Amino acid sequence: MLDKDINYKQLLEFMMHELRSLHEVLDESATQLSISVKGKRPDMPRLIKHVNVITEKLLVLYSWLSIADFYLEPDIFIKEEKRRISLHEIFYKTIAHLKGRIQSKGMHVLLHGNGKFFIRAHRIISIIPYILLDNAIKYSFSNSKIVISLMDINPYHVIKVTSYGPYVPKNELIELLKPGVRGGTVKKIIASGNGLGLALLKAICDYHGISLELYSDEQTQIINDIPFSEFCVTLKCKQA
Repeated sequence: MLDKDINYKQLLEFMMHELRSLHEVLDESATQLSISVKGKRPDMPRLIKHVNVITEKLLVLYSWLSIADFYLEPDIFIKEEKRRISLHEIFYKTIAHLKGRIQSKGMHVLLHGNGKFFIRAHRIISIIPYILLDNAIKYSFSNSKIVISLMDINPYHVIKVTSYGPYVPKNELIELLKPGVRGGTVKKIIASGNGLGLALLKAICDYHGISLELYSDEQTQIINDIPFSEFCVTLKCKQA
């Protein structure tokens, strides 16, 4: 069932642009991997670099395929049996996959929480960490940190992702969860964007009965004429 709030032509055009870019990067990295294993000794620095690039881009590819499935074939998720999924594991894997991007900005990602934090969910739940971290990495300034806290507040697991990003006024926070909407301050940092990330996050959370809350601290710091503040996304989901 199609969502009347989604501009599907725009989504398809943006997706095709992203997939072409992914193909170019994957093709180049595959070529570099081929070169790095030639000769008697593999070029380990080059090998490691491009394995990391391919791993990250495959995660992006999976995310786009999941977006297409979710919006175009929602019945797939209705019919699919829910699985017991570890929140700690999917966040840990996503951090590992995005290691190259994180390091390139001189950022640090801290994952707090002892335990597996199991929930019952469909497989698309595994792109939630990617959406959250992709946004945080994209809009935070270099050398800052992202803190992910996993907590048990019976009968819920609470996920809190805190970063230091562009300030979002209260009246814009709810709007950010609508398809195609991007914050005014955010546009000053990155002009292009589809505004689908947080909308997809909300759709996945609603689908699983997960509560979602956005918070942007009013205490700001001006960096390059742009107000930055602590930005926090909190999810609350039922324990398995």
